[in-house]
Amino acid sequence: MASISSLGIGSGLDLNSLLNQLVAAERAPADNRLNKKEADLQAKFSTFGTVQSAVSEIQTKAKALADLTQARSATVSDTSILSATADATAGTGLFNITVSTLAAAQSLASNAFTASTDVVNTGTITVSLADSSSFQVTIDSTNNTVSGIKDAINSAAGGVDAALVTDASGVRLTLTTSSTGTSKAITNIAISGDGDGNDTDNSGLSQLSFDVAGGPTPPSFLTESQLASDAALSVNGLSISSASNTLSNVIEGLTLTLKQTTGATPATVTVAASTAGATAAVNDFVGSFNSFIDLVDQSASFDASTGVAGILLGDSTLRSVSDRLRNAIFDDFNSGDVNFQRLSDVGISVGSDGKLSVDSTVLSDALNDNFNASLAVLNQAGSSIEALAKAFTDSDGILDSRIDSLQSQITSIGDDRAALDRRIGLFQDRLQRQFANLDQLLSQLNQQGDFLLGQLQSIPLPGSNNTNKS
Repeated sequence: MASISSLGIGSGLDLNSLLNQLVAAERAPADNRLNKKEADLQAKFSTFGTVQSAVSEIQTKAKALADLTQARSATVSDTSILSATADATAGTGLFNITVSTLAAAQSLASNAFTASTDVVNTGTITVSLADSSSFQVTIDSTNNTVSGIKDAINSAAGGVDAALVTDASGVRLTLTTSSTGTSKAITNIAISGDGDGNDTDNSGLSQLSFDVAGGPTPPSFLTESQLASDAALSVNGLSISSASNTLSNVIEGLTLTLKQTTGATPATVTVAASTAGATAAVNDFVGSFNSFIDLVDQSASFDASTGVAGILLGDSTLRSVSDRLRNAIFDDFNSGDVNFQRLSDVGISVGSDGKLSVDSTVLSDALNDNFNASLAVLNQAGSSIEALAKAFTDSDGILDSRIDSLQSQITSIGDDRAALDRRIGLFQDRLQRQFANLDQLLSQLNQQGDFLLGQLQSIPLPGSNNTNKS
């Protein structure tokens, strides 16, 4: 008998449907188990990634505590007179400052020209400054206009800035020293090789000659529209002179920027210890720590009323990290003052829920009463907690190792599914062979039944009219 290639053809039964149902029933328990296992591992993998980020944030904020230094604030009585900034080296105290003169740059102006395109002449311009420096500018046919001379002086970058200013008389070339103070003033501008053959007259290139003494050699044809000056001030009665209006070397740790003169009433600068940076760092650290505690509580909780457990309930890695970070809050530190040995001494306390809180009054009093001791506690606590958090989050740390382990287990789910596919494939092949044999057997039985039925139907019954007579 020929083999039956499609199940059910021989028997007339829907054996393919039955086969598929049996295979699906065999696969379902294992599939469900693997899906549940994978979902659980993925959830743990994701949660531990969040935990690692939260611990990294604690590490960052703890480092900010460890890096805190003495800070100073500078308060000025009249900010229209001057501004002041203080660094950690500034001494605390009150400074009376009188400003009698501001530092100013020197400015020179030429005769008026009709337009910036007016041709002046060719030659060489030599500019000398009060600090004995000098520079030369060559003027030829490519740059001998008023505008061209301006650009050539600026390109020389010799400490003088050239510009064009238009007033009622016309366009003037102005020369302004790049820096304030008398040491940077222009003392002399000499012309040589004037294209008109005369280096000392008030025409051609020589009309740009200048001498701070007013000539006669060289002559002085530029007008000194603004004199260079040094700043003159007094600090607590001590006279100070500065070429700049920004003074960073007069009072240690203090930078002053002068804006205008004071007159008879001095301006005061008060330098005090600044607690703002420390306060902000403490609040940032507490916030990061409490976010971590919230995450731990959410991940490892159990709701007795609903029977719902957190994804990391009972997880030893999470418990270890959490316990060690909590315990670090209670460490003792050496500040040199027996009244400042713990974080609680600077206003940081632990509640019954394990979260931190800051008593702003205690923190403020501690920083104001003994800034150095408070700073020592915060520095040491920050350094200790930063090192602990770093050990957890490093590439070979407990959190990274756990995350790697979960990733490996997730990857192995694929191997388990491949093994399941092979097993189910063998199971399906075996069923298919058995169903094929059954189908052939039923087909044979059907054929035999049809044959017997035909034979029985061909036997004449007694009394039948179909009986042959001779």
